[in-house]
Amino acid sequence: MFTTLLLTALTGLPAAQDKKPQAKLQAPQKLELFAGEDWYRKLDWQEQNLTGELTKVERGKDDPVSSRFNPYRISFWVTIQEVNYVEIKSDVGYIGSVDRPIPFEKKTRELAKELTREIFVAGKDKILDQFVGKTVTVTGKWVTLESEGRQQHEIWPADIEVADRTHPVNAARTRTQDIKLKIHAKAAWPFASDNDKKGKQLVLRSAADLVNSSPPKPNITEKKATEELAKAFKVNTIDWDKQMVVVVTAGQKPTGGYQIDIQSITTAGKDATVNWKLTSPQGIAIQVLTHPSVMVLVDRVAGEVKFDPPIK
Repeated sequence: MFTTLLLTALTGLPAAQDKKPQAKLQAPQKLELFAGEDWYRKLDWQEQNLTGELTKVERGKDDPVSSRFNPYRISFWVTIQEVNYVEIKSDVGYIGSVDRPIPFEKKTRELAKELTREIFVAGKDKILDQFVGKTVTVTGKWVTLESEGRQQHEIWPADIEVADRTHPVNAARTRTQDIKLKIHAKAAWPFASDNDKKGKQLVLRSAADLVNSSPPKPNITEKKATEELAKAFKVNTIDWDKQMVVVVTAGQKPTGGYQIDIQSITTAGKDATVNWKLTSPQGIAIQVLTHPSVMVLVDRVAGEVKFDPPIK
């Protein structure tokens, strides 16, 4: 029943005008879609605001013409909790049993996850073009449909508007993106050398990165290098598929007493920012050349990693 109504819902739009030279008009900041339609108001679903980036896709060559297709999509961020149960290592070395089960520790962390919903526009495949690439707020009703054997997660919009930076929904979206990564282990970078005069900032996402970033050793393998780094972290191993290592060195210093630390690593979507600090010695310091450094083991991020402050 709704299909016929939805496909004709936007037929009341103004007719195209004769092509005459006109002054260029500014794109509207807000557009009403289904808000005034009787069928929309009668839908017994709660209306919600959704803020995100509006994108547009083309129908694939292999997609059947008869299938339901929505060209406009809105991408947004939500915060989810990931729960893992990690076996607690013990020196006893016993095998779990009914009397002495293997102990596990519950670990919870927050992750930012990007989701996408299709925006239903009743076949008007150009009506939202002026909003593409912008951060917008869509007010509408969320619907999940079965089409061609798959689920389609849509939002049927009452209206759409450009979201200002101070928009409360937009501000909430920004907060969900900024999540601190848990630091699983921290240690000094074991490969600091006299050749490191100005300091380094490294992101190691694989054993190959580790071998290429450390001083050359004869017959060193990626497995052996990983084992040595895990030993420095005092962990059993490094899972390069899920973890990465962030390194900051201060370069060669003329005295002792310098302290360097990675204070936090914050993710924003797929990217991350490393906040670190170098503290100079206070009072009398030992007169010896030192190489302050720090490295941390954290969960892997796929995007760009920036350092704050950057190396000078």
